[in-house]
Amino acid sequence: VNPVNMTGSQLSIILILLSAMTFALYGIAGRKHAQRYGGIAMTSLSFLCGSLEMLVLIGLSTLAPVRALMLDLGLKVFTDIPILGGLTMAHIPALAFIAVGVTGLGYASYFLAMEYTDPATASLAFYIKPILTAFMAWLVIDEPITLNMIVGICLILFGSCMSILSKRKKNA
Repeated sequence: VNPVNMTGSQLSIILILLSAMTFALYGIAGRKHAQRYGGIAMTSLSFLCGSLEMLVLIGLSTLAPVRALMLDLGLKVFTDIPILGGLTMAHIPALAFIAVGVTGLGYASYFLAMEYTDPATASLAFYIKPILTAFMAWLVIDEPITLNMIVGICLILFGSCMSILSKRKKNA
């Protein structure tokens, strides 16, 4: 979000803040359960619950009243969702890489980090992702790194460093 040149609606800002708050709650709850059940079990349980939730929501979207409401709200994309439609064997390697390699290993690492440290430190990896994304987009698809991106990267790095340094001072 560029505060000087705001694009988007107030709803988008509210959703961004809501996303941050729910992720924070997820991190706090995740730590409690990761220490009890282990990081791998937490990742597996999260994926199973998330998949079940998505299946229920997809099922609900086929009900006439829900479908009509979604269409009235201009949310056609949330209706008539095929579960396996269009999926071919050619898609399986990329889907497996995304599901297991990227998402699975990423969240398993996150919950394993939760076992050994606090939620704020474990969550630093999620703050670093935008930096890595910008760098990888520049490297792989030659996307330019703009001034706004550089400012954002600097702010993320500054905040992350401050968080790490304050923990070190507190523990010393």
